[in-house]
Amino acid sequence: MYYGPLLMMFNGYWVMDNLQIFDNVSNFKEHKTDHMASGHTIQFRITQSTPMLYICLIASGMMIMKWVIPERLLILKGMTMKT
Repeated sequence: MYYGPLLMMFNGYWVMDNLQIFDNVSNFKEHKTDHMASGHTIQFRITQSTPMLYICLIASGMMIMKWVIPERLLILKGMTMKT
């Protein structure tokens, strides 16, 4: 349950960045033997989902820092809410 919210935020980013829903972009096949192009390519553009991406990256960075930095050091520096 610890990683559930982070995975849900990445899923929300994927849904908000879906071109088929919001931009009405779809790929068609000319012949039934042709392969269906998915259109799942990496594009760097500013859309309504960009803030969600930044939040996901910051949250991921915080989780990685929690794995890297020992909890005892964080407690000594006063950077946790544990007493």
